[in-house]
Amino acid sequence: MQSRTVIVASQRRDLVTALSEAGMGVVGPVTTATLALILASHGPADLALIDDQLAGRRTGAELAEALYKTWGVRSVLLGDLATEHPPAAPASWAALQDEAGPVRRALAQAGLLEPLGTAQVELAGEPRDGRQAAS
Repeated sequence: MQSRTVIVASQRRDLVTALSEAGMGVVGPVTTATLALILASHGPADLALIDDQLAGRRTGAELAEALYKTWGVRSVLLGDLATEHPPAAPASWAALQDEAGPVRRALAQAGLLEPLGTAQVELAGEPRDGRQAAS
């Protein structure tokens, strides 16, 4: 299997560690859409893993849209990893199941995804509403 390169737009360094240990190339982490777009301009990426809420003015969905329109990079929002099934009408920028699967497996293997039932998973240590977990 070919190694994937993933842009990580998140403050969570544990995501970078998990993806690296799974053999993926990781670019980042960065915390703003502007920095993620700059990284995308410097080299090819296969996928972006993005926090729903970023520092700066753009949301994760806005960054995902810009990455797809400008560079053709599909994205997975961390909040979307909380559901086992994709939305009925996914955004044009959303990563396909076969693209997101290796990322989901790497995070699960690292213990960063916890089962909540048969249809949902949650990022370990990350509340469902996306706020930073209390330490």
